[in-house]
Amino acid sequence: MFRKYFFYLAIAVLFAVASNAKAQKISLQEVVGYAYYPSRISGLNSMDDGEHYLRISDTNDAILKCSYKAGETVETLFSVRDTQGDKISYFQDYILSPDGTKILLETNHEAIYRRSYTSSWYLYD
Repeated sequence: MFRKYFFYLAIAVLFAVASNAKAQKISLQEVVGYAYYPSRISGLNSMDDGEHYLRISDTNDAILKCSYKAGETVETLFSVRDTQGDKISYFQDYILSPDGTKILLETNHEAIYRRSYTSSWYLYD
């Protein structure tokens, strides 16, 4: 009795998979060309209020505060144009202090070997 139900279940699954496989043809060129590569936002960090998140701008020169609800930029939290002292033109990563008063910026990221790297770090109040 178990074999009978298992056989019918296997046939049903086979037909379901076969019918979905014909819906779209996938070429090797699309797979190699990253046509199915997921899109993402780099540098995304949720804020404590649960309504906003921080992300690095597309030009890597500002930290933007964005709204989850609207999906738009609410304000610019930090910009390299507004800095004093050592001028930097861009940064690759940042760490925001728990109270949100200080920002640690990473620039000149250079890979050495596997996960090892060197970077220049700047602290802004």
